[in-house]
Amino acid sequence: MRVLGGNASSRALLVLDGVPQTDPFGGWVNWPAYDAAGLDEVRIVRGAGSVSHGPGALAGFIEMRSAAAGSFDASLEGGSRQSVRGHAYLGKEFGESLLALDAQAGRSDGFVPVTEATRGPADEAAPYREGSVRARWVIPVADKVEAQLGGLGFADSRNRGLPFTGTAPVEPTHRSG
Repeated sequence: MRVLGGNASSRALLVLDGVPQTDPFGGWVNWPAYDAAGLDEVRIVRGAGSVSHGPGALAGFIEMRSAAAGSFDASLEGGSRQSVRGHAYLGKEFGESLLALDAQAGRSDGFVPVTEATRGPADEAAPYREGSVRARWVIPVADKVEAQLGGLGFADSRNRGLPFTGTAPVEPTHRSG
């Protein structure tokens, strides 16, 4: 996706279940909002091979397809710096239709993004808290035609390692000194 230079990623089109996800104004994508564990398939077409998807796909095309099974899946992971990440997917079939719920959340006390030798008094840890919930209802209408109703909610709160650089207040749990 970087074949066009630094802004190439904003020239790629991201589609989830046929619906464009790339911001039409700036071209940015809030990647943490998408739970990879709730996806069934990701297809990437780089550069000019994506021209059939229109001018929004100049640098490429990323197609994500949601998991479409009536099943349950969950995971919980932990790591350093008090990191925790959890995920849950529940798909329930009602006749030929499918109702799916997908949720994920993560948090960490963060690390100091500047090397210890070059840290100054303002440098601090970069903690974050994030989570998303997605609901999707798929109803067959005719042969190879379906109607989908879906919604995605996302919350993100993080500090970038300096005072006043966060998206929302997240109190650092430790400071460099």
